[in-house]
Amino acid sequence: MRFKIRFFLFLFYLCLGWISGQVLSLNGVALIASGGAPSNCTAGGYKTINSASIAGNCVTFTSGSFQNGAIWACTPIDLNQSFKLTFSANFGSNTATGDGMAFLLQTEGVPQVIGGRAGGIGYAQGDGSNCQSAPCPISPSVAVEFDTWDNSANGVNDISCNHVSIQKNGIMDAANALVSPSCLKSGGVSVVDGLNHDVCITWDAAINKYTVFFDGVQVANYNGNIRTNFTNPSSVYWGFTGASGGFAQTQSICSATLLTNISSPSCSCTAPVASATPNPLSICSGLSPNVALSSSIAGTTFSWLTTANANVSGESSTSQSSATISDVLTNTTTSPVTLNYSVTPSAGGCLGSAIIVTVTVNPTPLMTSSTSTVICSGSGINLNLTSNVGSTYTWLTS
Repeated sequence: MRFKIRFFLFLFYLCLGWISGQVLSLNGVALIASGGAPSNCTAGGYKTINSASIAGNCVTFTSGSFQNGAIWACTPIDLNQSFKLTFSANFGSNTATGDGMAFLLQTEGVPQVIGGRAGGIGYAQGDGSNCQSAPCPISPSVAVEFDTWDNSANGVNDISCNHVSIQKNGIMDAANALVSPSCLKSGGVSVVDGLNHDVCITWDAAINKYTVFFDGVQVANYNGNIRTNFTNPSSVYWGFTGASGGFAQTQSICSATLLTNISSPSCSCTAPVASATPNPLSICSGLSPNVALSSSIAGTTFSWLTTANANVSGESSTSQSSATISDVLTNTTTSPVTLNYSVTPSAGGCLGSAIIVTVTVNPTPLMTSSTSTVICSGSGINLNLTSNVGSTYTWLTS
């Protein structure tokens, strides 16, 4: 009797999805873009208006001249609770123009709410053009304004340096200033420098104190009750606006994180210490490492990237923002290739030290062997299986 023995090898793969970055988050939950008609704004979502556009974890309000844009969270917050807001702001690099951005608390509504262009910074009158509400000023509102252009000659409550002020009801005069303008940087240094600047804003409902920190320095402080500006302070919308003037300016904010119902909110921070699991790691070609990033501080955000490698496809060589390293990596060679990911944590405006996550990508195993062998009954056989990499084998007969 003769037997034909067939051997089968099995490879098992686990595929994992991408985790995207966040533009706005509320109490640790990333808000998602609301689809449908422009007037739609669903709970747990956000909506952009006019020239505002999303890329990764950032929203860009303007990229050309005479533009205005806004982003609104669809879910209101309760100002009877304290909150802490952190984000990074980039005011562009064209010092020949402005005009700035603002953080808004308002009850006029969402999502079709935006003020004027240019000096209106997307929440006030400005040039009165391209508004989505009538009249242009967003009211009732409390705006933390980051102004990069001096419009004092036009009767606006401005000063010559790039400055911060807190204004109510979309009116930029001194009578409606809860906090008068002051320079964002000591000595009037310009923030129109193409760099990201850390911003932290707190509202302490227990002591009626509203504070603004810019690059770790307190720049505005209002000892008063911002709730009195709203008929129903338990349901107030929040978001950001921005506008440009006569020349193109690219202005954006990234990773806006709002935490509510916290006691004694503070903008002082401790540098987070990041860790990664697993690290180091060895995976097969075509898989994602799925490395989970964690930190010593709750609410930490992570940015990560690696150096482009000619022997691997799928690696991120530009900065990504998520709590999981989720590149799908394909080894295009017959030998293992090692990538070193640099991970930088950030919490409360403080950057932590970068850590290195090592991922080795093994090539797909290629087995060589006789596909079938004929032997006589009672005889034995030695199968010699070889592979281009160190492999284990699973086999059965039929």
